[in-house]
Amino acid sequence: MSLWRDRSDSSSDDGRLLVGSGGWYYTGNSLPTGNFLTYDSKVAIRYTNVTIPAGSVIASATMGFRVYDGGYSGSTMRTKIYGIDEDNTTTFTSDPTGRSRTSALVNWDDSTSYDDEDETSSPDITDIIQEIIDRDGWESGNALGLHIVDDGSDESVCVRWYSYDGDSGKSPELVINYAAPSASPSQSPSSSTSPSSSASPSASPSVSPSPSVSPSVPPEDYGLKITKAGHDVNTETDIKNMVFTSAKSVLGIKEFTTIVETTDANGDIDADTAHGIGYVPITIVRFTTYSTGSPNSVLVGVDVNLPVTWHSWYANSAKNFIEVTETATFYLDATNIRLTYHGEAYNHDMGTSWDLNAEDVTFKVYYFFNELVDTI
Repeated sequence: MSLWRDRSDSSSDDGRLLVGSGGWYYTGNSLPTGNFLTYDSKVAIRYTNVTIPAGSVIASATMGFRVYDGGYSGSTMRTKIYGIDEDNTTTFTSDPTGRSRTSALVNWDDSTSYDDEDETSSPDITDIIQEIIDRDGWESGNALGLHIVDDGSDESVCVRWYSYDGDSGKSPELVINYAAPSASPSQSPSSSTSPSSSASPSASPSVSPSPSVSPSVPPEDYGLKITKAGHDVNTETDIKNMVFTSAKSVLGIKEFTTIVETTDANGDIDADTAHGIGYVPITIVRFTTYSTGSPNSVLVGVDVNLPVTWHSWYANSAKNFIEVTETATFYLDATNIRLTYHGEAYNHDMGTSWDLNAEDVTFKVYYFFNELVDTI
């Protein structure tokens, strides 16, 4: 029996969709399952490099969760767990909740009152994992995905689990026990052809076969390697100590700058900053969404990638339901980066709206570089 276990290991490998409240979000701190603020939740989680050979028999499989916020639990949360019916599921930078699901599913009904940082496990999902492993195109090292979908939870009853962005060491963990298929047996000696009794005495004597040599297995970090000064290229396996290895990506990423801009009277920002790189780099820009100290804040003050239209919700001191909408994007040429932003708020109880004027917005700019010419 063998064991495989791992967590979602990047920002775009887990996320959620609140049905009717906006689009797919994969950069929030939590994964709400159940009915969140009256919205049914759909969660997707992806696990990469699942080194379970095709033909394996799954003995058991569960997901482990750590509670980010247990304040919405205590009544019945009803969900269903499915697998994503794909050989090698791709990352979740776009909404994966419409992808084909496995026929196998598991009901997960939970009435536990959770406290923050509590840990729990899902019901056994062996049949779901087995269906994915049994696909014709499955290979060891592929990625697999899972859906957790609301199935009639009581209103505003959910549990918010840690996501990768909330804490990568507490994101949902998949644990699988499996039996790998047996290797094909070598040819039995008795199956070899015996010399015929009528063979000519002059026939050449049989030659004993040479001892078999097992093919060598490449080490985990094989390929062309260039290590940093002071590290032995023959023995080094830690990617942090390498300048380049053909077994890994040849691109690295650096934080270029942090830019803080203030919204005008219309809630707008339109700013140019010289980057001085001399060419148009591959770039990521993130900004920190609107923050509030009011109670019951939801999805505020988190870092998200541009371009984006981001919705945040909170209850103000009068317990009015406030929705904040922020739209941001960026443009790039060989010399400058241009940032644009608009923020506005709407009070659902009073029916009033206003622009987010005089608000500081923090943008972080990152660019990719080639490890062969520019090292960390």
